[in-house]
Amino acid sequence: MSAKVWIERARGALSKAFRAPSRLGFDLPGPPTEALAERLSTSTLNFTIAPLMPDDAPALRAITDDAAITDNISFLKSPFTIEDAGALIQVNGQLEDCFLGVRRRADRALVAVIGTHLRGESAAEIGYWVGVSYQRQGYATEALAALLGKVADTMPERQITAECRPENLGSVRLLEKLGFRKTGSSGVRPGRIVFTLKP
Repeated sequence: MSAKVWIERARGALSKAFRAPSRLGFDLPGPPTEALAERLSTSTLNFTIAPLMPDDAPALRAITDDAAITDNISFLKSPFTIEDAGALIQVNGQLEDCFLGVRRRADRALVAVIGTHLRGESAAEIGYWVGVSYQRQGYATEALAALLGKVADTMPERQITAECRPENLGSVRLLEKLGFRKTGSSGVRPGRIVFTLKP
C-alpha cells in the first residue's frame, strides 16, 4: 500500500473523528487508564509503531546520535548516549508523553521515533526524527500518517499540532503533505513555528 493511501486513510479518520458528536451533547473525556504509549500503538504495511522498550536503547542511540538529528531537536543531548536513550525510554510510563519506535517489518530495524505529547486539555503535539541512513525513503510519511489517524481516533477532542524550524524545509514539506498548516504563532521552543492539522 502506498504512502498516499496511508495519508488519505489518516485524513479520513481525522474527518470522521472531528464530525462525530458526543452522545452526551458535549465532550467529557475520562482520565486515561493506561500509559499514552500503549494507547497509540499501531502498524502499517511496512512498519510497526509501538512503545520504545529498554532493550531498544542501543538502536535508539544509533539513530539519534548524529548532529543532523540533535541539532534540530532541542531536548536531545549531543552526544546522545546509551544513558540518554534509557532516560528517554522511561518517559513511556507516563500518561501524557510517549516516544514510539517505528520498526521496519522486514528486519525489525528501528528506523525512526515519533513523540506524542498532550498539551493542556485540548491539544496533542507530534514530533519525530528519522535515522539519517533511513531518510528520504518515505518512511516518515507512512508512519506519521498512520500515527495521526490513531491519535485522531483515540483523542478526537484534541487539536493535533507540531512545531518546526522554518528553515527545516524537509520537515515543513512533510507536515504540509500530511495536512498541517502554519498558524503564524511561535512555538514554545526557540526558533520554532506552530503547525496545526486541518481535518
